[in-house]
Amino acid sequence: LPILHDWQQRTTECLLRAQALHEIDARHDCARLATLFWTGWEGAVLRAKLERSPEPLDVFAQGFWQILLNPPTTSEAGTSSLS
Repeated sequence: LPILHDWQQRTTECLLRAQALHEIDARHDCARLATLFWTGWEGAVLRAKLERSPEPLDVFAQGFWQILLNPPTTSEAGTSSLS
C-alpha cells in the first residue's frame, strides 16, 4: 500500500500548509484528517460504483468540507477517536 501512504502523506502536507496560512483551524490534527479523507473517499468511490451514482462522492465531499472548515470540538482537537 505504499501509494496510499504517499497520497495520505501528501494530503497531510497540504493540510499543514493550509493551517500555516490560517485557512483551516490550527487545532485540527492534519494527519488524522488525511487518514479520514482517504479512508472515506475510497469508501465513497466503492459505493458510487456499486450504486452507479455520484451521490456517495458528493455526500462524502460535503461532509469532509464541513469538518475541515469548522473548528474541532474540544474532544476532537489534537486527539480523536480515529486512532
